[in-house]
Amino acid sequence: MKNIFNLILILGIFSSCAHLSDQKYFFEIENQEGEIERSSIDIKRETLFFEDEELSHKSERKLHLKIASRVVRYESNGSFWVENTTYEKEGQEVLHALGYPELHEKMLFKMNASGEVEDVKGHDADSIFYLPPVLLPKRSVKINDTWEENFTWKAQGQPFHINTKITCRLVGAEDWDGREVFRINLQSVSRFSKQMKDIAYENKSEGYFLWDPAMSTVLFSESKATDEIKFLADGKVSKTHTQFTSRYLSNGASGGDLQKSKAQIPQKEE
Repeated sequence: MKNIFNLILILGIFSSCAHLSDQKYFFEIENQEGEIERSSIDIKRETLFFEDEELSHKSERKLHLKIASRVVRYESNGSFWVENTTYEKEGQEVLHALGYPELHEKMLFKMNASGEVEDVKGHDADSIFYLPPVLLPKRSVKINDTWEENFTWKAQGQPFHINTKITCRLVGAEDWDGREVFRINLQSVSRFSKQMKDIAYENKSEGYFLWDPAMSTVLFSESKATDEIKFLADGKVSKTHTQFTSRYLSNGASGGDLQKSKAQIPQKEE
């Protein structure tokens, strides 16, 4: 999960005399225009290649990013535009293939209060950029409640669609580096939307993120994923193990080390 937006967790306790397990919490995105959030992202990948069930070779890749997200403005319906910029990169990965702006590129995302991506300037609605950076429940939830969504999208340069199912669970409160945070676990499964004749694909991931209600942001998130691609005609298989970590860095007003956006933003809705 990508932690690149400034989010506020609104905690709605509906019964003061209820047990902890009966308390309800409401998650919603709320920002102020001009706010900037910075985060660091680290991705490690190991890909194993098999022929006739024997390991033939492997490769390893590492990627380090720093991303800034600036709230550009709000629409009258509560949706808002965010400008994302990758301002530091170490590694050779194509960032668009992972759903991030390329180095020094500015991308505009339109979000709603539940975290859904409504528009990405210059990109099709079935691109990877429409996968949500944070999946928030659309209802009040209790400890151990779950929520899920399905998304259909295309990887960069690929003609076929992928279906991704994401399931989240509110685990509860815990201490993290001396702060009280909320842990939300997540799992995802991705497969081709339609069965392919010569190739099979599956991705499974598990992870969590930690929400600090006092700071109103995600402080830390991590996940582990495994991709498996099987070439049915010749029996070749590739397995990629990915470790993802995201850390909150800072939050501040507009300005700082970011230049004024030159991207074209749609006019305000009347």
